[in-house]
Amino acid sequence: MSGGSNRSNYEPRDFEREEEKLRVENAELLAAKQIRPHEASERRARLEAEFRELENGRKFDVEKNERHSARIIEQAKENTKLLAELARKSEIDPRYMQKPDGPRTPEWPDFTHETDRLLRAYGEQFDPLDKSGTAQRTIGAELAHLSKEVSDRARLIGNTDDPALRKDLMIEGRIADADYLAFSSKRIAEQAQRHPGVLASEIGEKHRNLADEHAAESIRLRKEYIRSGARPDWLAQQTASREVYERSLESAERGRAALTSERTASNGGRYGALSNVEMSDKKRELHEKLVHQTAYGNDPSMAGTSPPSRDSGRGGRGSR
Repeated sequence: MSGGSNRSNYEPRDFEREEEKLRVENAELLAAKQIRPHEASERRARLEAEFRELENGRKFDVEKNERHSARIIEQAKENTKLLAELARKSEIDPRYMQKPDGPRTPEWPDFTHETDRLLRAYGEQFDPLDKSGTAQRTIGAELAHLSKEVSDRARLIGNTDDPALRKDLMIEGRIADADYLAFSSKRIAEQAQRHPGVLASEIGEKHRNLADEHAAESIRLRKEYIRSGARPDWLAQQTASREVYERSLESAERGRAALTSERTASNGGRYGALSNVEMSDKKRELHEKLVHQTAYGNDPSMAGTSPPSRDSGRGGRGSR
């Protein structure tokens, strides 16, 4: 990665400053009769051409990245729709939110960042009284996090003047996008196999192949990135340490615990960690109490009496 050190030596250029410097130089050279007026004009034209080329290169990269980002978001939306369909039938498999095991190398995607993104979304959306809703909201929040990352990266690329650094950022983005698509397609394929009938079998098979293709693309881009001597610290940050991942893991788990405690307290501690069936029983019990109180008030003589049904009410009116 010997080329990596050269990429940090880029000095931002400012047209107005360089134009003023050239104007002073031209004036001095003209006064000393070392250049002719047309040569001074040519020097200024070359400076304008240099900056025009830099700006055109930046615009080209920005537009190229915008097209790529638009395709990624569209694919992500399609995957999110399928994952949401699966989430209606089951919770999110805990395996997709576990720390990656085994040795980690820059050349191979281990989906650490993707697992972290999903875990953060789960921690934000977790509701112990609504497991199915938690799963579906988590899928939507995961897409929102991805969209923000893509948008932030596009903004950074647009504000980067250094062509070499801009190229590095674009490859980093393509690696991250390939990792996400491989991770989400892998989940679709595996969950579709465990829940036959939710998605057509050909959809599961399609995403099994897509997961392999996106993972292969990530590996290819990682090797290209390493060979180019890009930013050696970027892949190192993705692989060398788990500290950032573990901090976010602990943060999400604390958030889930706090959310569980808060929701339990807001319900007066009545429900605790009830199952969906138990929760329905509690809701029905509270509803019956409310109907009884509406019908009979607090008359102690009516305690234990079933409230009038809608059918009996209609029959009473009809009999009169």
